[in-house]
Amino acid sequence: MQWGALRDYFQAQGYATDFMPNDYIMSPSIWNNIYKGALGEIAGKFWFAQVLGIYLEDISEPEKFELFDFKIPGKAVYVDFKNWNEATEMNRDEMVDKIKIKADKCGCKCAIIANIIAKTKYKVQKFYEGNIEFLIIPSLLLDDDGISIDNDAMLAIRSCLNEFTDKN
Repeated sequence: MQWGALRDYFQAQGYATDFMPNDYIMSPSIWNNIYKGALGEIAGKFWFAQVLGIYLEDISEPEKFELFDFKIPGKAVYVDFKNWNEATEMNRDEMVDKIKIKADKCGCKCAIIANIIAKTKYKVQKFYEGNIEFLIIPSLLLDDDGISIDNDAMLAIRSCLNEFTDKN
């Protein structure tokens, strides 16, 4: 909520921007597994529209639903947003294997895996696994001295989108 544009968007849409004490509590599993994911999708979709001028497409086909969060209109490019904690360790090979299976199911040529925010600047990773390009974006936003747009992420995504079009 420190990125003013996103905070304004959340307020305009009626989304919560803070929590006040009350008689109810959200369980940690719902907070981590569902709510943070939903917030990340909203924030990521807003970032693409605000920064790149790209309005991500919802995935409505039942056989493709839940494989990725969104699709780039007119491209065989799919996006999956993450809310990774910088202290979280993950097995890259396992993650790539899971994403490759999902990508094969929906005809994805480029999978953009984008973390929403990080305090530390990490290098964007681009690599191929079979016939699928992976673009791993460590942060769309940097939480350095205030919230800023990660320009490396923006440039890498623009480059990826220039490479791919749907074959349909």
